[in-house]
Formats: sequence, C-alpha cells, structure tokens
Amino acid sequence: MLAVFIAGYVMGNRPFVHKQGAANFVSALSTVAETSMFVMMGLLVYPHQWADLWLQGIVLFLVLTFVARPTAVWLGTLGMKLGVKNKLFISWAGLRGAVPIILATYPIAAGMAVGQDVFNLVFFVVILSVAFQGSTLGLVARRLNLSTRSRPKPLYNLELVTMAKSDMDLIVVDIPGPEGQQGPLISELKLPQGSVITLITRGKDVVVPKGSTRLQGWDQVTVLAHVQDEALIRGALTGRSETAGASDAN
Repeated sequence: MLAVFIAGYVMGNRPFVHKQGAANFVSALSTVAETSMFVMMGLLVYPHQWADLWLQGIVLFLVLTFVARPTAVWLGTLGMKLGVKNKLFISWAGLRGAVPIILATYPIAAGMAVGQDVFNLVFFVVILSVAFQGSTLGLVARRLNLSTRSRPKPLYNLELVTMAKSDMDLIVVDIPGPEGQQGPLISELKLPQGSVITLITRGKDVVVPKGSTRLQGWDQVTVLAHVQDEALIRGALTGRSETAGASDAN
C-alpha cells in the first residue's frame, strides 16, 4: 500500500506523456473502486452487534478526537510553521476515511477472536467522526478564518488521444485568483517554442484563444506542448520564475 501511494505521488508530480488522459481514467476508475469498496465494507457490518460496544466506541471516539489525533498532529508538524489555526483544523479533520475500516479487517482476515469486535469499534468510530467532525468542518474552517471561496470545477476539458509515439501532451494550468483579475494578453506570453493554447475555460463559458484574448484569474488554460516544457508553461501562465528560460511563442 505504501509503495503504491509513493508511486502515485511521484507520478502525479512529474510530467509524462498522456498524463491528462491517465488522470481522467484513474479518476473514473477510483470512483467505481471506492463505491464498490464501501458496498463490500457494508456487507461486513452487523449493527445489532454494536449493542455491547457502543460505550467503548464513544470513549474511543473521544480519546481519538481530543487526545490522540491532536497530539499526533502537533508532533507530526513540528518545524512546519503551520500555525495554531491550521493545526487545530487538521486535528478536527478526524477519522473519516475508508483506510481505517480496511485496516480493521486485518484482524478478521487473520482469524483473531477479537477481529469482529475491532472492526465494529472502528466502523462505529468512523460513523461518529463523519457525523460530528465531517459535518462541522466547514463551520470550523469559517470560525478559524481559514475558509475561502472554492474555485468552480471547469465544465469543459480536452484529451489528446493518439496511437503514434509522441512527446506532446495537453497541459492544464489553473490561473491563480482572485476571480476576474486581469492578466496578460496571449500575445504577450512567453511560451516555449512549439506550444499552443488550445482551450480557455472561464466559469461556464469557453473562450476562444486568440492573440488579443486577455487571461483572467480563475481561468483554466489547456496548452498543447512538449511534456518536458510543462514547468516553463506553468511559469509563463502563472507568473512564476520558470518563465526566465522560456522562449517567445510563434
């Protein structure tokens, strides 16, 4: 599990050909996998068995919420300079995912006598965490002044499909906010040689990319380019220092 996680982390942060298509496929596949996983997890749950465990479950939930997780967050973020508010918010995130439930099946698979009790306890705690912590995350973020307006998901995208060997791919770049902030004209951008902007998504609209088109904050820009030029393209579109090595576009 750790090897798969690290491999995904490395691949997700490195450019490679057809990355956009791979990301779209994996996203759809992960949705199906997560749905199937929760269905299978539900088949292992027998709520009537909670009658003898609910008190232990509440105690475990309180210890995890107010002792174990805050302690782990504070120790695990030493030297990161996250600030007290961020650490409080991370501490309140809770035990809400499928991973603890899956790990709780290991004692059952190993044939341990307490396997079913461990699974029921973990499942019960996860439900409590979803109900109390999960439902109040937005409120806690607002109270800690950590919430910001979320950027809407673009309604359009492109995918490059080809059977030929190529180092070209579609690179998607989110222009930083605030929303509607006036950016440079496309003709003013210094993109690497051979790069071309193919699509600009702005809210619910598709903007035809021309030299006279001015980028705005929160635009999503799709560029057809050589994969090795991804850093330069992102720098040119977002104003980071990577633009220094970029050449003028045609």
